[in-house]
Amino acid sequence: MGAYFIRRSEDLDAAYDFMKMGDGCCGESAIWWFNLACYEAQRGQLDAADELVKQAIALDGDYKDLAEKDEDLQPWREERDRRAGAN
Repeated sequence: MGAYFIRRSEDLDAAYDFMKMGDGCCGESAIWWFNLACYEAQRGQLDAADELVKQAIALDGDYKDLAEKDEDLQPWREERDRRAGAN
């Protein structure tokens, strides 16, 4: 929840930095991976977001549906779909 409040009161990069502090303790938490993917997508780091979404889904398959709906992942979905169309 802290990252959400930082994002709303400060900026995206500060919230991202806060999220990254969980690196060593949250590795088994699908929501942590998913939220980090959202921040990466909003920062334009779409390849990183892709890997993080995959990790969240590997831990909890319910995140597959959420990834299709979450507005923060819109840039990631657009890039994924663009790449799929190019193949």
